[in-house]
Amino acid sequence: MFISKKSPFVKFRRSYRYFLSLGRNCEPAIRFRDNYGWLDTTVFSYCAFMEPLKLPFVLQHLNDIFKGKITHQKDVNMWTCGILRVAFHGRHKPEELTTLEQKKADCEECQSRVFHLVDKFQKILEKKDKKLFVMTVWETTEQAWGMVLETVRVLRQKTTNFDIVVVVSEKENRNKWHEDKNYPELYIRSLAFFSPFNKVVDPKFSDQIGWKKIWKEFSIIS
Repeated sequence: MFISKKSPFVKFRRSYRYFLSLGRNCEPAIRFRDNYGWLDTTVFSYCAFMEPLKLPFVLQHLNDIFKGKITHQKDVNMWTCGILRVAFHGRHKPEELTTLEQKKADCEECQSRVFHLVDKFQKILEKKDKKLFVMTVWETTEQAWGMVLETVRVLRQKTTNFDIVVVVSEKENRNKWHEDKNYPELYIRSLAFFSPFNKVVDPKFSDQIGWKKIWKEFSIIS
């Protein structure tokens, strides 16, 4: 626990210029938007990692997004990159896509938008300003911990001046994961629970208190 010199009960408040979500799904970005009332969208703001352990590989192959086969999750209108196994939301509601032409146009728009956001993400990585990465990990396994550390190592190669907050479930973690002195930019914080996948946009189904504590400690200067 990090304690302020002014008060024995208050954590340091850390400030950042950029917030970048690393998934696992839309929850970090949506909870950020709930708290601040705005969101500067980047490539992983509204996506879902079908294979979360591949995050370091995805970060190393951003320019391969949507290369190869693309599959469609019709019930939620998400377009999945077959190579990297990341799904991105289409622009329209599922019921609005009634023809092949509409689906084709939606897929093309999604690709164009994601390509733009990849470029935006990479340009932010090049900046010297302080950056905050946030990701959720639902299962605190040994394999997942290895993925977290590899993610930090990949980010060290790609950018500077950053911290990464890994958000875990209190029940799932049970003190299994701890911050590592060899990774001073890594912080582990916990929630009572994650939002159900189909309720993530509704703050009533989120740990609002837990997220507010995170945003209070790690704040963005707009």
